[in-house]
Amino acid sequence: MTVSAPLRWALLLTVAVSVFEFFQSDAPASGGTAASTTAAPAASASKPAGAAPQSKATDPSALTDADWPLRLPDPRDSEWPRQKLASSYGWEPAPPPPKPVASKPVAVVVPPPIPPQGPPPIPPFPYQMVGLLEQDGSTSAWLSNSGGSSTRTVVPEQVLDGRWRVGTISPRGMSVTWLQTGQTLQIKYAP
Repeated sequence: MTVSAPLRWALLLTVAVSVFEFFQSDAPASGGTAASTTAAPAASASKPAGAAPQSKATDPSALTDADWPLRLPDPRDSEWPRQKLASSYGWEPAPPPPKPVASKPVAVVVPPPIPPQGPPPIPPFPYQMVGLLEQDGSTSAWLSNSGGSSTRTVVPEQVLDGRWRVGTISPRGMSVTWLQTGQTLQIKYAP
């Protein structure tokens, strides 16, 4: 974009007048002493009587025209401790590890094992009731092992595999007792 010469002069003149007006509005009317001396007592009168005096850097009402530009404190003059250059880059050897604290051997008390509450759970019955035979007033049940490879006939009070005792046999199923704990389990008829 090309700007013509008269337009450039008009823009430059506008900026110059704006800067001049800006600095004229900040300048005091009587040389800078009367306005600043009257502003300072008014600002101090608004403070409570017991308030501590503030520095010029923290109290803007205490600033005069002679204080501009404001000079802030140099952060390098603060009270922070100075470090050696070598320690900030890790050029010094590492400090020695802390010495182990000698302690007395601690006796570990192992509580006695907690006995199980109640009888152990009954294992699953290894057979399935697949048939029922009623002959001459006696009832017997046909059982198949879980793989279905063998079948056997049982009657009430018969012991199976040295672990189970057959109880009652009915058309709905049969009851068996786990001999180790005496708990009873109901087996349903599975046609």
